[in-house]
Amino acid sequence: MFKIYKKVVVFNTSDPNKRLEANAHGITPETGTFRLSNLLTIPALIIGGLVSIVFFSAFFALLLIPVGILSYKFWRLFKKAQQTEATESLEAEYTVIKDDTDKH
Repeated sequence: MFKIYKKVVVFNTSDPNKRLEANAHGITPETGTFRLSNLLTIPALIIGGLVSIVFFSAFFALLLIPVGILSYKFWRLFKKAQQTEATESLEAEYTVIKDDTDKH
């Protein structure tokens, strides 16, 4: 069986009767606000964590999508430049003015 003890915080003061108790501000298990706040703490933490994950992911998606698009465009330009460099040839038209070769 569990035993529940009343928690009391005592500060080192001159008067030993001065104590801070949990029900000093009207927050007691009997009023319901104490129990309600304890019940809402864990779901609030879980919801806060999920919302922060969504916003964090959306922020990085907004940053990374344009970077991905630009890097893909630069990669295509780089590949196109490599292909044209490999197949590049010089074409020219010329006219022979004088031919000094021996025709025998």
